[in-house]
Amino acid sequence: MNFNDNIPISRQLVEYCYTQVMTGGWPCGERIPSTKDMAVMLGVNPRTVMKAYDELAEAGIIYQRRGMGYYTADDARDTIIKKRRETFVRNTIPELRRTMDELGYTPQDILNLLND
Repeated sequence: MNFNDNIPISRQLVEYCYTQVMTGGWPCGERIPSTKDMAVMLGVNPRTVMKAYDELAEAGIIYQRRGMGYYTADDARDTIIKKRRETFVRNTIPELRRTMDELGYTPQDILNLLND
């Protein structure tokens, strides 16, 4: 994995895990790699993986079964979609609006571009 120096590695790991769930690499309800295995696989510190897993667990995307490891929640995919939609509305749309204004695009112009 190539990491972006401008984004904390733990944040990038969370996004990586989101992608694993969304693409079916980590099916809902199934066991996921241990923090140690993930750290070795991606070449990062196990504490960094633990930080990412803690964030995922807090969001309800994964959970830990004592002595058995981490698993994806049954509704992990839906939870990720909800979180990504919130981020889209909070961050992407305002940035799109600023860019549209700078370039002189109207909402109708954008709709026409999307439909082409």
